Amino acid sequence: PNPRCGRNSNHTDSPLNKSDVPFAQETIPHHQQAVEMADLADTRATSPEVKALAAKIKNAQGPEIKTMTGWLKSWNKDVPTSMSGMDHGSSNMPGMMKAEEMAKLRGTGGAEVDRQFLTMMIAHHQGAINMTKTEQKNGQYVQDVSLPEKMQQAQHADIKKMVQEAEAHAGEDKKRRAGVEAKNQADALIHSTEKALGEHGDKVDPAEKTAIEAAVNA
Repeated sequence: PNPRCGRNSNHTDSPLNKSDVPFAQETIPHHQQAVEMADLADTRATSPEVKALAAKIKNAQGPEIKTMTGWLKSWNKDVPTSMSGMDHGSSNMPGMMKAEEMAKLRGTGGAEVDRQFLTMMIAHHQGAINMTKTEQKNGQYVQDVSLPEKMQQAQHADIKKMVQEAEAHAGEDKKRRAGVEAKNQADALIHSTEKALGEHGDKVDPAEKTAIEAAVNA
């Protein structure tokens, strides 16, 4: 039987309408990009929490891609096959990253991977949520009528966790920058002290160096 959904009083009794096919065709490459980003984070992120988030996103969106691919095949509609060669910047899909943004993520290393991934994926997820809301409002056919809602719930939860991780990373970055600045200040003070003492044939005692560093870091 043809599944029908009466989620909107304006829906007709047709199994498909003009919103359903674009939703599936656009959500597939949107998800594919999310999986690509998650693959990069999974192999290159420094934070275990970010790696866990990346794995969770892949585990959720991979099966959703298969589900929507099945819809399109059953409708005899074109199935997007790959993100390769897509001009991300020309896409009208909300939350899609531009080619240069993806290239920057690929070329990034260390803790910066964590920060960029979180920033990009939060925006990407929000775009996906907007797409599912449009389908819920305008769509007619959803084989699994709860899929858009499930996607929203999962991605809202992901966003909440990613915001928490981003805030934690921002705090760590602030501490790290403060530590670097403090070390530079201590080194400069020790250097100037050594220079002054050196003019009199003296040098800074190790204990004094420790005291200077402790005072700067206080």
